[in-house]
Amino acid sequence: MQSNLAKGTLLFIAILSWAISFPVLKIVLEEIPPITLALIRFLFAIPILYLGLRMTGKSLDFRSAVRDQPWQFTIFSIGSVTAPNVLQNIGMVHTTATMAAVLQASGPIFTILLAFIFLHEFIGPLKVGGVVLAITGSLLLVTDGFTSFSGGMFIGNILLLLTAVAYSFGGISGKMLVGKYGPGRMVLVGFVLGTLLFVPFSVIELWEGGMISMELDIWLYMVFIIVFPTALSNLFWFILLKEMELSKLIFFAYLIPIFAAVVSYLMLGDIITLRFVAFASLIIAGVAIAQYARSTPEDKSPV
Repeated sequence: MQSNLAKGTLLFIAILSWAISFPVLKIVLEEIPPITLALIRFLFAIPILYLGLRMTGKSLDFRSAVRDQPWQFTIFSIGSVTAPNVLQNIGMVHTTATMAAVLQASGPIFTILLAFIFLHEFIGPLKVGGVVLAITGSLLLVTDGFTSFSGGMFIGNILLLLTAVAYSFGGISGKMLVGKYGPGRMVLVGFVLGTLLFVPFSVIELWEGGMISMELDIWLYMVFIIVFPTALSNLFWFILLKEMELSKLIFFAYLIPIFAAVVSYLMLGDIITLRFVAFASLIIAGVAIAQYARSTPEDKSPV
């Protein structure tokens, strides 16, 4: 892919799709139970992602990958697909789409901490400062400035913060797999295994009275969720990783919570206060500082 316009188009579609997915998920969660929604989302996204990866010439030998690293792929699947989507969907039932987008933006901070603990990666003073700043912003946002420690919204916010932690576990386990299997193959395996893990919980959810809406508009929203933020955006991201520096892609990812806040206001009427903006700014600033700090004492390039 040579054209900057083509790269920019794919990046814009991916970022905007992920941003729009938050208010759309909020709408769909009123009509489809959270775990069943996650199952449907990934079940239908898998063949789209598979076909897209095949078109890019990726090696997609699923069985050999699972045979080689069964436990690592299981952990990766739980951390990157099953746990975060269950936590996110249940959490979003209780809180706002804008809150979900901003709290999930804190994910890189937990990845840095886990990489320090499990992979012994270097954390310099600037990274530490960024981590402290982002975690402070997250806690202020979750507790509404340390004033709310109960109620449905508080529980929803905690679940969304745990979503970011779960994605970080998935990211660390994925880091141990990506060198051997490549990002496309690794994520496809994660999608398949993670989707299988949704099945028993979805059965229980439906058995206990969960109802699936048959309304046309809800299923049009589901088509959007399946095709764009789940399948195509991941595929575009893999393509762009080959063409662009990761640091540049990460920079544009900071736009997701901003776009999500605007779209959530337009679609759902989410109210964004100056207090919310201040706390969210702490998170985004902290993440940016931590990610662009040196990753080793000698390294002068952004993470």
